[in-house]
Amino acid sequence: SILGLTGWVRNTSDDMNVEMEVQGTEEKIAALLSTYRYNRWINITSMDVTEIPVIDEKGFSLLFY
Repeated sequence: SILGLTGWVRNTSDDMNVEMEVQGTEEKIAALLSTYRYNRWINITSMDVTEIPVIDEKGFSLLFY
């Protein structure tokens, strides 16, 4: 898994946005987002964060529409 995190990431149906559900410590999630924020191939213009109940996931997946 990525940084010991679990969850998933996918492009939205409009191919303009990305949705990601991630589980782990706040520090590891912040490290992941920092990696994406400062990547020259990724342009994050805004981010909505919602805390949701934890479910038992075993890895990190790329999902496709």
